[in-house]
Amino acid sequence: MHKIGLFLDRDGVLNVNTHYTHLVEDLYLCEGVIDFFKKLHDWPMLVPVVVTNQSGVDREYYRVGECIKFEDALAKRIKEETGYTLWRKRFYHSWTTKDLWSRKPNPGMLQEACLDWKLIPGYMIGDKESDRQAGQRAGCRMSFKVSKQVPITTFIPIIERDLKAWYLTRDHFKHPRIRKLRTS
Repeated sequence: MHKIGLFLDRDGVLNVNTHYTHLVEDLYLCEGVIDFFKKLHDWPMLVPVVVTNQSGVDREYYRVGECIKFEDALAKRIKEETGYTLWRKRFYHSWTTKDLWSRKPNPGMLQEACLDWKLIPGYMIGDKESDRQAGQRAGCRMSFKVSKQVPITTFIPIIERDLKAWYLTRDHFKHPRIRKLRTS
């Protein structure tokens, strides 16, 4: 079965952005995140990948280890509340080097994830225009922008409709949940 990348920005999409968010005690999930991940159980072909710029590391506001600890706590919380394992993560922390291909709005982080995990670029959900641009440049089918007025759950029916249309004619997706998705 082909796997499709569902790229998710971290701060402002999955967790509340508290400005250079890196402390586990500052971990507050954004509205709708739990419902969104519960819905992912119905989409076995989607592989969520957290892609996040973390320039606070390069600016020496915090260390890579703190960033990893925060992301592990985020994944643990999502697992505890939804049963969904979020295990694919990418972050880019440099903002001073000349090689910024991996820093959004450039598509490097998303393209590397597609190559490493043999993913088709599918969807990008972010809270900034640079996230949308990274998704478009990486060849994602759709790129979305969340806000306080537009939570992540807004995109569930849009993605579901697109998945139905995308896979309606593909025989290589024989998973029972996909057959259910095709007929509903």
